[in-house]
This record gives sequence, structure tokens and C-alpha cells, in this order.
Amino acid sequence: PIWFACVLEGCREEASSSAALRLMTLLLQSSPTFAEAFEEAGGFAPLVLSIPKFSTCPSIVMSMLSQLLNAPILHLPCFATLDAVQLCEVFDAESDTTIIHMNNTQGGLHTPSDPSCGIF
Repeated sequence: PIWFACVLEGCREEASSSAALRLMTLLLQSSPTFAEAFEEAGGFAPLVLSIPKFSTCPSIVMSMLSQLLNAPILHLPCFATLDAVQLCEVFDAESDTTIIHMNNTQGGLHTPSDPSCGIF
């Protein structure tokens, strides 16, 4: 988390911060080893000052929602703007697939008692 926090703090434009956060989300969702090490190193705590800096960026919001809702980030589109109806359609479609499993053991942060997994 510290490396990602440093990268995000140094970013001046949304594209770089979005790429860093998307990479982090992909690693969290696909690598149990990374997810465990991420949690042990403080999880999202080091990022609390970095992420809000770009909180209105659609691609960053999509990455965060992907992690929060356990939707595979590689299945989600990139939007230039965020529309509530559009987001609901995308995540409803993803939740209807058999790919999303709330108790997925293949990787990622999955804490049943806290659906946000410490993001907020």
C-alpha cells in the first residue's frame, strides 16, 4: 500500500493515478499473496489522503466500486463520465454473472463482516 500511496501522491494528472489504482485493484482481485501482504501492510489506510485527491475521476471511482462490490475490474468498462443509471446497469449485469462470488477464495480482500473491505 505504501508504494501505491507514494505513486498516487506524486501523480499530477488523473490518467496516472487511475492506472496505478487500477493496477492495485487488479492485483488485489487476482493475487491472494498480494492481497494478504496488502492487508498486513495496512490495507487502504495509507491511501486515505491520496485517493480523495482524484475522487471525481470516473476511472478511479470504477476501480473503487469494483473492489467494493467484488466485480472483476477487467470486466468493467471505462467511462468518461459517471451516470447513476449507467453504473447500476453495469454492476447489475456483473452481479448476474456467475463470475462474481462474494466468498471467492482465489484472491482479493474478502472480509464478510465488512463489505467495504476497508476502502471507506
